Amino acid sequence: MKDPRRVTTGRIGALKLHGLYDSRDLTRNARSSFLLRFRNQAVAVAEERGETVSNDELDRRALYLRRSHMAAMAYERERDRRKAQDSAAPTPAGKATP
Repeated sequence: MKDPRRVTTGRIGALKLHGLYDSRDLTRNARSSFLLRFRNQAVAVAEERGETVSNDELDRRALYLRRSHMAAMAYERERDRRKAQDSAAPTPAGKATP
């Protein structure tokens, strides 16, 4: 269980931080590194295949690799939620659990 005081003080700190600074500036390096990960993956695959690929094509491939990553994370989250929901649901009387 979360301590309500810690939640409140954290919220106050976050509101103050975002009131004083531009959030895009605060996360610029993290976003850049995150996106670079997919571009590097696209470059590695192209080099492995011996392809010469334009920057536009690398950007396009990186975009699809990022979309694939996000879709896989959403799938795993839904699967985990379903599993948690199934395990929390009471079993009907007289029925065996699998």
